[in-house]
Amino acid sequence: MSFVVIIPIKPLVAEKSRLRSEFSAANTAQLALAFAAATLAAICACAEGCELIVVTVDARVRLLAEHRGIRTILDPGGGLNAAVRAGIATARKNSLEALAVLPSDLPALTGSELAVALAAASEINLALVADATGTTLLTAGVGVPLEPGFGASSRPRQEMLGYRMLIMNRNSPLRLDVGTPADLATAFAVGVGPATSTCYRLLAARRKLARLGDESHILEVE
Repeated sequence: MSFVVIIPIKPLVAEKSRLRSEFSAANTAQLALAFAAATLAAICACAEGCELIVVTVDARVRLLAEHRGIRTILDPGGGLNAAVRAGIATARKNSLEALAVLPSDLPALTGSELAVALAAASEINLALVADATGTTLLTAGVGVPLEPGFGASSRPRQEMLGYRMLIMNRNSPLRLDVGTPADLATAFAVGVGPATSTCYRLLAARRKLARLGDESHILEVE
């Protein structure tokens, strides 16, 4: 079964605020873009034959998606669920294909892992993959309405809407959405894609150079 996959992506300056305990706002935005690149690459590599729709107002995200030939539409505002509904409306305008919704912060995701989840999801009308109390994947079968219930503690809300949880391995990269430095460390332990690893190495090198510059200034003062 083929899926239309909807990826809502907030403006990068608003993404991953909890990573700012370790990274500057600018560097956090760069990491968020790298996570999005990794997530889109994994979906494009999925054997289930996915079509993608990215919902965003961020110019860098639009450029990233369009460079891969991915359709983008403007986020209408009103929060994550409104963005998802805009993607659903676009996807279902000319087709009743199965739908999937993924976040853009899955830097360890692989096409093969996503294919396994979508194959299992294709057997039921409404499915979800959870990370603790959150949600990392929602799906709806051909012609089945998909009503999103994202937000704090979204998993129980989605289950009340009729979604059945798919059982995935505890360390499945599909369950590793990154919101904190600890999440990022876990994702690296599992294995992240080249976009994230390259970005992280560059940021680490910049931080090292900045520290060396600070130490040099201290020595000059002394």
